[in-house]
Amino acid sequence: MIRRLSASLGGLGVVAISAAVFVAAFLLLQSVSAAARPPEVELLAAARDLPAGTTLTEKDLQAIRAFRDEASAAFVPAEEITRAVGGLLAMPVRAGSPIPRDALLAPAGARFSALLADAPGHAAFPLFLDEPNVASPPVETFRPGDVVGVLAVVAHEPARPEAPAVPELPPAAPPAAPTATLPATVRVPAAKSLFPQGVRVLAALSPRTDPELGTVSGRPALILLVPAGELERLALALQQAEKVFIVHLGRAEGLPERTPAFTFDDFLAQMEEDRRRLQTEGGP
Repeated sequence: MIRRLSASLGGLGVVAISAAVFVAAFLLLQSVSAAARPPEVELLAAARDLPAGTTLTEKDLQAIRAFRDEASAAFVPAEEITRAVGGLLAMPVRAGSPIPRDALLAPAGARFSALLADAPGHAAFPLFLDEPNVASPPVETFRPGDVVGVLAVVAHEPARPEAPAVPELPPAAPPAAPTATLPATVRVPAAKSLFPQGVRVLAALSPRTDPELGTVSGRPALILLVPAGELERLALALQQAEKVFIVHLGRAEGLPERTPAFTFDDFLAQMEEDRRRLQTEGGP
């Protein structure tokens, strides 16, 4: 009886030791896994589908957890919610997706919704300075309130789709003689000042550097106060122009709202006029 009891106790001891070893190994693996896991960070995410142009409120945002790495540095951390609320979204964000820094137009507490309330009929237009066809001074040289000009240079006319073949028709009566001279067609190359009086800078956005990771996120951009009726023209010019120049302007008082485009033919005519004038004046 005593031998059986001793054998049973010995078996239980082995089981207990084995269980203890298993638990210790499990806890050790857990601690090693936790130590190897990168730190986490809370990011701001969309609480619902947010279309572009949304003015953010607290109800539009929620916090989600993600690993802190180079990818997470491109999104707005949850601790910056006070800067995010009141800002404008430059692109749509789906529910549950983190808010990209490039999509949030609300730097350093700026509230574009409040600024636009004082400018009816205007919109905040994001102009990214790192686009390959944009030539601009560094974003650090711009300040809110600056007045800038936007000049577009079109060097080649975009290719147009070929028109379908038209069946031949019987000859029609000759057209009546025109009663007025039609304006000459502007030919490319041409340069055009889109806003001769300039547009105001609402904000200048610089890329952000994460000191811990050493990564850079965001893009240099200007947020321009543009008349709402000019958004389509500005967007098309930025898309189609071979070169877009952003320049600082001084006072634009007395300048017209529209100016004629300056073409290469105008440039040649001006050179010829200067040459004739210098020859007449006895210049070189």
